[in-house]
Amino acid sequence: DFDLRNPSMHPYAGVANGTGVCELLRGEADPRGAVVALPNGLNFLPAGKWSDEARQAAVGGRLETLLSRLREPFDCVVLHGQLGSLPAAVQLLTRLGSKSIE
Repeated sequence: DFDLRNPSMHPYAGVANGTGVCELLRGEADPRGAVVALPNGLNFLPAGKWSDEARQAAVGGRLETLLSRLREPFDCVVLHGQLGSLPAAVQLLTRLGSKSIE
């Protein structure tokens, strides 16, 4: 759930908005511990707790590193969120060869 300011996907996944994207951006967690395996075979990454430090990291190199790490073990990564509010994120996804649906 990349809607970091207003996470909304965790109830649909049936998990708490615990350790997630924000903690990964701040360097407080490892993706292996933050990604939740769901009973339907999908994996889910909650948004986590928003902070100004996470916002700053999202426009820096940490976002690119995080997205690259998340892509490695998965065939497909779907990001849900307000990426339009983070122009750097949209540019990054384009550079990584990803598709963006707005």
